[in-house]
Amino acid sequence: GIEASGVAHASFSQGDGSKRRGVVALQPVKAGEPIVELPRDAALVLLHGEKCPPGEKGLEGFWASHPQWYVRIGLKLLLEREKGERSKMWGYIQLLPAQGEEGSLDFPVEWSPERLASLRYAAIERAVAHQQTRWEEIAREFAACAGGRFSEAELRWAFKACLSRAFGGQFGGGPLALVPGFGLLVALADLVQGGVDY
Repeated sequence: GIEASGVAHASFSQGDGSKRRGVVALQPVKAGEPIVELPRDAALVLLHGEKCPPGEKGLEGFWASHPQWYVRIGLKLLLEREKGERSKMWGYIQLLPAQGEEGSLDFPVEWSPERLASLRYAAIERAVAHQQTRWEEIAREFAACAGGRFSEAELRWAFKACLSRAFGGQFGGGPLALVPGFGLLVALADLVQGGVDY
């Protein structure tokens, strides 16, 4: 399992009186010392050139036509969530914000035109409009392949969970993994700069 004996979950008071979850070191940490060790099978990892998950013949075409990392890890997340308690990721999946939970995973891609306009930043408005169109196209194609197995809302939930929590690096050969991270900020920066098609 995950080894993190030197850290613990903590709640930190904010200036506005709210609390934020985080992690605190329980003892001094030396430079270069591992803080958390995570077995590869405890994370959803996307390998370069990875094929559609085994046993998912109906989704192979969708997988092949959507190389975007968040689409592929999102699909893997949905498949793991579908397994329920049989999934090695079940504990982590239960920690993710619930689908449709008020205030959770609030992404500009789902904002109204009025809310987007209130930002007064045309580059973001254009980028989000593009992202909205892309997600609608992807959802239509997914619905045709998945045959009602997953809803559009579930697909969007998976995308947002990935974009807000996945990060890249070398994880035993895997360039991307879904574990707590800072993917949302990176995704928004790329989106505004036009570097990545979401």
